[in-house]
Amino acid sequence: MCCTPSKAGADGANPSAALARGSGGNLYGTTSNGGLYGKETVFKVSTHGETVVHSFAGQPDGARPFAAVPRDDAGNLYGTSETGGNGACSGGCGTVFKVDMTGKKTILHNFTGRDDGANPVAALIRDARGRLYGSTILGGDSGNGTVFQVIPTEAGPTAAESPR
Repeated sequence: MCCTPSKAGADGANPSAALARGSGGNLYGTTSNGGLYGKETVFKVSTHGETVVHSFAGQPDGARPFAAVPRDDAGNLYGTSETGGNGACSGGCGTVFKVDMTGKKTILHNFTGRDDGANPVAALIRDARGRLYGSTILGGDSGNGTVFQVIPTEAGPTAAESPR
């Protein structure tokens, strides 16, 4: 390996989450600063250097992808952005996203800050069927966050539990 994102420029800075191993020994992760629009990045590090896979743009795209990005068998990366999206929160309530190997990002869910929660910051867990599970730090029945499930082939999450 040769390099890491190091400056708060277009390539992002401050990678702090766990990395995901991809094919060919590539590593994928997120940065907590920088990016083309200043809203952080998903990056790839290979023996040829570091490249930005996606640069977040804020609302409605998403911003602040602090957690690791688990990978599926097709090479797609899944993650959460703490802010951005279209929710009622100031700056957006966050998203669940998918980034394919061409860098195309798809929002799988925009959090509203209501029953579905707001501000997901933890890494997603992917089960053998491809369902994604995660948590939010705000929203839900009591405002104290949610545990949610997203099925990438379906629209919207299912709130599994709202802490009381």
